[in-house]
Order: sequence, then C-alpha cells, then structure tokens
Amino acid sequence: RESFSNRMSSSLGLNCAEGLKFHITVNAAAALSLQLLYRPREAHQIASELSLVTFTPGILASMLAPPPPIRRALLAESIQPRVVLSKTLVDFNSRILIRSNQIKAPYVTEIHVRNNESTVVQVLFGEPRGGARSEPGAPKGVYSLDLVPREPLALQPGETVCVNLRFIPREAKLYEATIPVFLIDSEADLAAAIRYGSGPGGEGGGDRNTNTNTNNNNNSNSNSSNNLANSLHNQIERAEKGAAGPQSSMGSNSNLSNPTNNYTNNYERTTAATSGIKPYFNIEVTGQGRHPRLIFDLRECVLPPTPLGVRSSATFHILNGGYDNLELQWKLPADESHVPMEISFPEGTLIGIAKERLPVIVSFTSNRPISFTANVDFMDENGRRFSIPVSGTADNCLLTHQEFVKANERSLVFSVPNPNTSPVMLVTHVDYDLPPPNRALGPSEAVTSIIKYLNATTARGPFIDLQKQMIASRGRLLLEVVEMLSGKAVPNKIQKFSNNRKEFLKQQLQQYEVILLFLKAHGALLNAVKPEMLLEAEDFLRVVHERA
Repeated sequence: RESFSNRMSSSLGLNCAEGLKFHITVNAAAALSLQLLYRPREAHQIASELSLVTFTPGILASMLAPPPPIRRALLAESIQPRVVLSKTLVDFNSRILIRSNQIKAPYVTEIHVRNNESTVVQVLFGEPRGGARSEPGAPKGVYSLDLVPREPLALQPGETVCVNLRFIPREAKLYEATIPVFLIDSEADLAAAIRYGSGPGGEGGGDRNTNTNTNNNNNSNSNSSNNLANSLHNQIERAEKGAAGPQSSMGSNSNLSNPTNNYTNNYERTTAATSGIKPYFNIEVTGQGRHPRLIFDLRECVLPPTPLGVRSSATFHILNGGYDNLELQWKLPADESHVPMEISFPEGTLIGIAKERLPVIVSFTSNRPISFTANVDFMDENGRRFSIPVSGTADNCLLTHQEFVKANERSLVFSVPNPNTSPVMLVTHVDYDLPPPNRALGPSEAVTSIIKYLNATTARGPFIDLQKQMIASRGRLLLEVVEMLSGKAVPNKIQKFSNNRKEFLKQQLQQYEVILLFLKAHGALLNAVKPEMLLEAEDFLRVVHERA
C-alpha cells in the first residue's frame, strides 16, 4: 500500500515557494500512478518542473549514494473561454435524505453561464454521469437541472443565464457525478452531444423527466433553439434503434447505435463512442446523503460531586440534526440501585424544525458513596439510538467536595441528631448551590493541603507545583506516589516505554488507565476522570482529535 503525507514547503524547486511537498512511500515491485490536474482561473502560461527525489529509508540510507532526482518539465496554457461558468466544482456536502414519499424541496445550487463571444452561442448541458466512486446502477434523478432536456440555451453576446442544479439524496451514501457542457455549432454537434448522454457512464443520476418550468430567460433561449433540436429528433431516434442515419462531418454512426456499452468513466472511450464530440466543460458534482440524527452539545455530561443525600443536577441540550418533527423517546440504565438517575424535559420532548434545540436536565441523589458513568439513550421513530455518557459522584469526603463547600461556604447547615452517638451531619433538605459545570471535576489548581500532605508522608518530594511535576514525569511520579501510599504494586504497569512518539502516547494512556483502575478497585470514586485528562495539553488535544 502507498502512504501519503504532505506539509507546506519552500524547497521543492522552481515556482514552488507556496506549493506542497509530498512524501510518498512505494513498496518494492509496486507501481504508483500520479494524475496531475490543471484548473486555471485566468488566461496565462505555466512553465514549471516536477521533481522526484528518491531515497532508501532506514540504515541503508547512509550506506548508499542518493540517485539523481527525476525531473520533468510541466508546461500548460489557459485561454479565455468562449463561455464562462460560475463554478465547475459543486459540493452539496452532507444532506439529509429525501424519501420518495416526502413532500420536501430538493437541495439547490445556482450555476451562472455567461457568453464571452460577440455572437450567439448555443450551450447544451448533458445529463449527469456517474463519478469515479459512484456505484453502478445508482438511481436516476439524484442530480437534475431545471432545463428542457436535449435543448441548448441560446446565449446572446454578454448574456448571463442562471441554471439551477438540484440534489435529491435517496440513500445514505456518497453521490458523485459529472455534468458535461457542450458548445453547439452545428446539427452534428447537437446529435453527438445527445448521444454522449446515452453512451458509457450515462447512468450517473441524471433525470430525463426534469421540471420544464424554467425561468423566462431559459424559455426564450430554449425557443430560439427549437428548430435546431426538432430537425434532429428523428435522426437521433433512428440512431438509438440502430438505424443508419445520415452521414455528417462526425463520421460513421456505428458507435452511436450501441447504447449497451459497459459503465465507464474513461472520457477517451466516451468521446470515441460519440464520434469525436468532447465537452467544453465538465461540472464535477458531489454530495453525501445521510440519515437525520440527534446531536448533543456535550461529549459527556458530568454532574457536580455532592455530599450524600444532596441532589446533583446538570443540563445539556439535544440539537436537531435533520428531523422535521420528532417525539423523543429515552431509556435510562436498567440498574437503578447502582445508577439512580432521573431526567426531565423543561420544554417538552418534541424536537424538529420549530424547535431545533431541546434542554434536558439529568439529576441523581444517593445516600451511600457512589461513582458511576452510564449512558442515557435517546431514540427516534425508527429505533436509531443516540447516547450520551453521564458521570456522577456522591461522597462525604471533604477532598471530593472542595468546590461544593466553596460554593456554599456561607449557607452550609449542620446538625447533630445525638451528641453521644451521631456524627456531625449535613442537613440535606436545604437548597444548596452547585459548582459551575467547568468546576465539576474539582479545582484546576492543586490544593495546598494535598501538597503539604504529600511532602509530609512521602519521600518523593519536595512537591512545589504538583500539577506541573505530575505532567512532566509522564505518569512515573503518580505511579510511585500511589504505590507508596497504598503499600501495593500496581499490576500490569508499563515497564519500558517506546521511543516512538505515537506508540509512547498509547503506552502512556494505558499506564494511566491501569493506575485509575487500581484506585477504583480500592474505593476511589473516579469514574468522571479519564486517562487522557492526565496528559499534557498538546497530547490531550491530539487524542481527542483522533477519536473524533
């Protein structure tokens, strides 16, 4: 397999100060084809160079003399076109499916066509043809134009006409198509252009039954070309049936009478099949169909830790990802004794076009120490499931509740039911404030009392900036402190780390996972803490990006 990577470079040779430098690996006895694409935006000439520098990786690189670079000249010229299109690349991006039984407008984009000539120009848009990655046999009607089929537009000098391109995705997959655009200078050109749409590759989603309600400009242009089109209809019908039509400058019609050619995107074969006609432009169109979905504004909902018997709650939002009107269904974890969660919908459970954002409040109360992470599932009418993880902690340890105590330092209410037998208890029926969501995992800075405790009880100090020291040690210091304070060895720890940065990051995540599992097994309430949270900021962002 060939692997590719690219980065900005200023050392690729002639005219490449703002270009790209590619690093390509090709296995032994393998071949790699390169396709160069030239898309000029103005009339000019280019004289450049393609330079390929080969080298042998590994130890042999220092033993072998590097071969001379392979250099090839690149020459290209662009001229002012007879007609100008506002766009030749159209990307509809990801769009919600439109079912055949739905009354829903298609997705539309505009393409403007301008005549640069001093005379009238006839422009014919061919039917969309399947792209390189399109599946053979794709349903027709996915891409269509608001033009009368087989009738060219007559553009006056300097005139600009707007053409609407429609996209109707029926399935959740990628749709690619190429729309050929022809300039018609004779009846022979029109005949060949129409046959071009029936030849190889003509299964790419075009729709002959397009809507003929075009704008007034399109109607006037179509009417001006009716005589040219009508004079050829009989000829085209005979050609489609295999009859020998009149000869013209196009040459023999033997290729025109074979509409059963295999699907192909090879334009040379297509051109030969249509007796030499070639598109003046090719509009490349792509679009992705996808099912509607529910989106959450949070990756995970973390409830603020609270003392036993005190309710903890948090709010997240469900965003509409394409539903017209959906009544939400939901499912909580089945084990209510271990995960005592509740959810409520202050604005109802209906989401859709009129309500694109729906708040959800999740809460829990526990009278015993607990820490959990569980999924709350939301379903649509087709049973598709969308889940968000929820983490919560209830405990009576003051180290766990630094933020809760800070938020309620002037309103905490205590009681002693029995001075002789009962401990000091927090009154739970009071409405306490909860820490803000960004403080749900505790303070961002190290608590000074923990630093003093570690300096007094361990020989691994002195601890000054605990957070910075823990991160700099890449997990080693945390492992040593845990093993020293617990008096036990952490099982399955990494003994030797790799020198490869990517592999080292995986091992570091595994090491933190092992430490957290060890702490949880001995009673630590750390379900909301994930291994990647203990990494450096740069490594944390890299891990999150790769998972996304």
